[in-house]
Amino acid sequence: METPETSKAFQKFLSWLKQNILIIVLLVLLSIFVVNKLNKFESIIVKSIIQPNVTLDFQNKSGAAWIRSSFTDILVGSDGSIKKGDGYEVKLTVLNPSSVTLNSIRCEFKYSSSTIPVIYEDIKMSIPPGSSKTLKCFISDLSDYDLKSIDVSVQFDQISFYRR
Repeated sequence: METPETSKAFQKFLSWLKQNILIIVLLVLLSIFVVNKLNKFESIIVKSIIQPNVTLDFQNKSGAAWIRSSFTDILVGSDGSIKKGDGYEVKLTVLNPSSVTLNSIRCEFKYSSSTIPVIYEDIKMSIPPGSSKTLKCFISDLSDYDLKSIDVSVQFDQISFYRR
């Protein structure tokens, strides 16, 4: 049962709503805009923290960092190097923290005295979740100076066209 008081209160509310509808709509739009900008800003920060490549020191076995691969973020680390002939065999440890097996690894090693990166590729390598693998790549004409700063990037191919 509606009383004159409730009817009056409802009419008063409708009047207030009509007067302030523009302000309410603007506040809603402003909040949507701010949330959208904050989400974009957060994604930029996350992308800038984890780089697609990292510089490692293979001479002193130092350096480990998160790296953005083509599939997920992984942890890579220098496991040193061994002098072989006119170059070095560098050892890179790759840790898979994701819950998916990573398949078909491709690494690029770039250093200062080379214009073209050295590429290591193994289509049969897989790194199960929570595991790590150490890969060895021979780089010829690599000096002691170059060993101290080699840029490393890693990609994975999650679709395989071969049988194991």
